[in-house]
Amino acid sequence: MVEGKSNQESKVYTQTFLGLVQSIAAAGMAQLGKMANPVTGKVEKNLEQAQSSIAMLEMLKAKTKSNLDKNEETVLDTVLTNLRLNFVEEAKKSQEKPSKSEDTKKEPAKEKDAKSEQG
Repeated sequence: MVEGKSNQESKVYTQTFLGLVQSIAAAGMAQLGKMANPVTGKVEKNLEQAQSSIAMLEMLKAKTKSNLDKNEETVLDTVLTNLRLNFVEEAKKSQEKPSKSEDTKKEPAKEKDAKSEQG
C-alpha cells in the first residue's frame, strides 16, 4: 500500500498503474505487428518503436522497485517477458525476410513462363 494513503486510494493507484502498464504493453504488441494499430486499424511493424516501449516498461520497473505490491510486480514482469520474447521472434523474422522475398519474386516469373508455354 502507498504510505499515508487509504485503502481506496491504494486500489485506485494500483488500477491506474496496471492500466498504464497494459497501455504501454498494447502499444508494444501493435508495434511488433502482433495486433492491429488501434488508430489505423492496420497491422504495422516498427521494431524500433517496440524497443522503446520495452525500455519504457523497464524504466518503470526500475523506478518503482520496492514500491509495488506482489500483483503489480508480477504483471509488470509478465508483460516485459512477453514483449521481450515477441521482440526476439519478430527480429528473427525480419532478418529472415529478405531471403523469403527473393523466393516469392521468382515464383511469379515461373507462372508467366508456364502460361506462355500453354498458350
